[in-house]
Amino acid sequence: MSAPGIYLAPPQLSVLATSPWYRYLTRVQRLRVGDRVRLLDGRGGQRDAVLTHVDKTGLRFEAGPTTVRPPLESELILCPALLPHKRMDWLIEKVTELGVDVIQPISTQHTSVPAPTDDLPERLARWSRKASEAVRQSGRQALPEIRPPCSLTALLEAWATEQAKDSSSIIVWLDPEGAPALPTHSPGGRWRLLLGPEGGWSEGERCALRATGPVSLCISPHTLRAETAAMSAVAVCSFLLGRHAKAPQT
Repeated sequence: MSAPGIYLAPPQLSVLATSPWYRYLTRVQRLRVGDRVRLLDGRGGQRDAVLTHVDKTGLRFEAGPTTVRPPLESELILCPALLPHKRMDWLIEKVTELGVDVIQPISTQHTSVPAPTDDLPERLARWSRKASEAVRQSGRQALPEIRPPCSLTALLEAWATEQAKDSSSIIVWLDPEGAPALPTHSPGGRWRLLLGPEGGWSEGERCALRATGPVSLCISPHTLRAETAAMSAVAVCSFLLGRHAKAPQT
């Protein structure tokens, strides 16, 4: 069994008893002095460490140098329309387990949930905690990047500018009237996957999406909840990107 991993950015080598990691290591993993731990920085860096001290105030470690995971040959960016709080939390948790690299929430004309404003820092922190828990459970080495929500219009404008400089990205948007399969492609590259609200894209948004040049995809002949559609689409795209094979442990 591989050593458990926790998120602890260099040069930190201790965990206070008030931290969730304290309970995880002492009660869930039941580690003792001398047991090994992987200290992850959330950006692909890892340090092999040994637990050297345990008491009621916290834990201390001795760690080796940081090793960095080689960059991925592909990147999967999910752009889901905002959902009510608990459902958005659940979506972030599950797509993190499936290996999404970036989560960029969006607002659309039919989105029923207002974009966070005054509570944006708290919302981002909550999403990061959900992603961190999912990473710990799934064995991923790096946390996904979670970006602040933006409008679909702003996102497409930014992508149009980027596409002018780099046309290698593949943009896919889920649509009940889309194609039943993706076109022939080679694994790798940057994939951007757009998931609309349960009310569907507006006609104006459909026109804007078509003008940007993405591929529309119908993931199922049935009406799916947004969370189900997101998980299904991410699983399909991950497979097509060649990311279904288990990565070697470092």
